[in-house]
Amino acid sequence: MFLDIEQFCRTLVSNQPSVAMVTWASHVAMDSFVKRFGPTLRREQAGMVLSKLNGADLDSASFEERISTALGRRDVSTCALLVYGIEPLTTASAGILNGYREKLARFRATIVMIRENRRRDFVVACPDLMDWMGTLVARAEDLAPPLTLREVNAAVKRIERQFGMSTKEFLTKWHSGEVERNDDHWFWNELIAIRHEMKSAAKP
Repeated sequence: MFLDIEQFCRTLVSNQPSVAMVTWASHVAMDSFVKRFGPTLRREQAGMVLSKLNGADLDSASFEERISTALGRRDVSTCALLVYGIEPLTTASAGILNGYREKLARFRATIVMIRENRRRDFVVACPDLMDWMGTLVARAEDLAPPLTLREVNAAVKRIERQFGMSTKEFLTKWHSGEVERNDDHWFWNELIAIRHEMKSAAKP
């Protein structure tokens, strides 16, 4: 068990190369980890470069293409690859990563994020990669500190721009069932709830 994100990064860079898994249950915890991981990693290891691979809008072919492109980077030996957003193609992405396990050693580190309720499916599909990973497994909820109100407000603004809809309009459609219950909308709803809690706690 890791006490914080600094300890996780310190352990990650102590092996060369290394592979780790970070599970998450809350979209906010996942978002917090993704935002803080790069800066924390660079504080622990000067010169490290972070390459992010978000699989949310990819199919298996484009996911494999993105892996191959990342492996062709000139700075691959000093690069940490963060793979996340792969829940829609959990089994396929796991199989691809398992097949690339030897090539992944070119990276300084590889970190895979997976939602807790999809972890078992991922593990079953990439047994060899999991053997290499060993005990380098952590929870995003344990690693990244909670977002501040300012960060939550900024995240809400980003998602409003993404969908071209105000939060008030979104909530009306959410409660009436007019919007799909997808990951982005659950994240938006979660951010709204957290913001409400933060504002309530700040009141005298």
